[in-house]
Amino acid sequence: MQSSTTKPNTNKLRILACMTVTLSIMSLVAESFIMPIILQGIIIGKHPEYDKEMLISTASFYKSFLDALVAATLFFGAPILGALSDIIGRKKILLSVLFMGVCDVVITGTAYYFNLLWLVYIGRFIGCFNSVVRDIGMAYMSDISLPSDKAKNFGFIMAGVSVGFVMAPGLTAYLSTFGVFPPLCLAIGCHFVNIMVTTIFIKESLHMDLYPHNSDTPLEITTTSTNTTTTNTTTNTTDIQSGEDGVNHHMGRMATLIHRRKIEFSDETWRALNPFNSLRILIDSSHRYTLLLCLIYMVYMVAGTDIASTFFLYTTYKYSWTSKEIGISFSSAGLVMTIYMAAILGPAVERYRERKVIMASLAVATIFVTCSAFASSGILFAVITSIACFGTVAASPMRAIITNELPETKQGAVILGLSSLSSFSTFFADLILENVFAYSINKSGTPGRGIYFPGLHLVVTGFLYLCALIGTIVLFRVYPAFTTKTPTSTSTVQSAKHIEHEALLSDEEERAGLPSL
Repeated sequence: MQSSTTKPNTNKLRILACMTVTLSIMSLVAESFIMPIILQGIIIGKHPEYDKEMLISTASFYKSFLDALVAATLFFGAPILGALSDIIGRKKILLSVLFMGVCDVVITGTAYYFNLLWLVYIGRFIGCFNSVVRDIGMAYMSDISLPSDKAKNFGFIMAGVSVGFVMAPGLTAYLSTFGVFPPLCLAIGCHFVNIMVTTIFIKESLHMDLYPHNSDTPLEITTTSTNTTTTNTTTNTTDIQSGEDGVNHHMGRMATLIHRRKIEFSDETWRALNPFNSLRILIDSSHRYTLLLCLIYMVYMVAGTDIASTFFLYTTYKYSWTSKEIGISFSSAGLVMTIYMAAILGPAVERYRERKVIMASLAVATIFVTCSAFASSGILFAVITSIACFGTVAASPMRAIITNELPETKQGAVILGLSSLSSFSTFFADLILENVFAYSINKSGTPGRGIYFPGLHLVVTGFLYLCALIGTIVLFRVYPAFTTKTPTSTSTVQSAKHIEHEALLSDEEERAGLPSL
């Protein structure tokens, strides 16, 4: 029996979601790449007497507060956008963010033309939410995916991110040879294409019916029978008609609950809009082992922010790199990180497990980031930093350990809490490390004020990586028994999740005052 309900073309939606994320990353990278040039242009317009050291030092100082503003805004705003996307839909939030990105580019170009530094801060405050397009894409992909396909589909989103990071720097560097406005035109062009694609082709995914009602293959329906003494769980394969009836029955229960929740959702909504709520859930649900690992993760994120934040100004000052050379280096680093993630991380974790991969990644980052501070030539610096990018590998195993040690029912809050920790760490990293760089190259201060060492911020970053490495070694020795959860057979996991989901539905129905089923 064929159902009248047509299953959405999820392959097309996956491609469109990846395209949206790629275009968003390209616009984000283009504007971030050109931002130091914009700041230097505004500063030199107001202070033409500044020499190279004073100009770059001042630009780094202002950029530190600009990046900190972005991090703080995302810390408070990203959870709110995530909660709103669960209520009013992914597509509406995505379009809102893209329109804010257009406003950001227009405001930034206006600020550069009229030499208005304060206007740059307003533009970045409005447009910084372009960074959450990837997270919205993840939520969208989760909506259009069956449980068995989610991991694979999340990989498509990360592939789109990698493509954006590889393509955008080189293209932006080439366009920047013609001035500031061509890269800004690239950014706004990506936004406009994104808006058109989202408006015309992308469908709202919230509450989208993805059950294969019109499939010709049998469906497995798990049924639970309970008597006074024992509870038996059996799995029966039925024909398509009965499978369809079971799915429709289940979806009917969900639809009733969703309708009732729309009436009584205010308290839960306000809790979700609190950016500190996800951190509280992460702390309350964690064992001391995962709490300490979260602290190490924060130190790790502070260290990982430095190179990306100071790369443009540092290489311009010390190695006299042009925008073209910086763009090529950025694209090469993006390609290297893609190789690390795609070809090395998976086999390494499978063979050596998460703990050894984390320690190896932090050890490599500690050594090579510190060495990069003493690189005598630009080519040597590029080679060393490419190897140091292996430090980015540690992030995924850390998240895997934290999420695997916490309850399955709180995974969303855990992931959101880790995202908040990342923004919180980035805020302090931008304020501290970019100002360390600004201080270390400022020769115009009073005698004896400090030392002249342009790579000082990289030494501080290497020390932070070392602290994270020592912390992980000590933590893994103190808690040797903590490992990722023992794998369970697929059928057992599916059966357990079905029973748990049915219990949650019954509880929700009882609280909502619905008749028992």
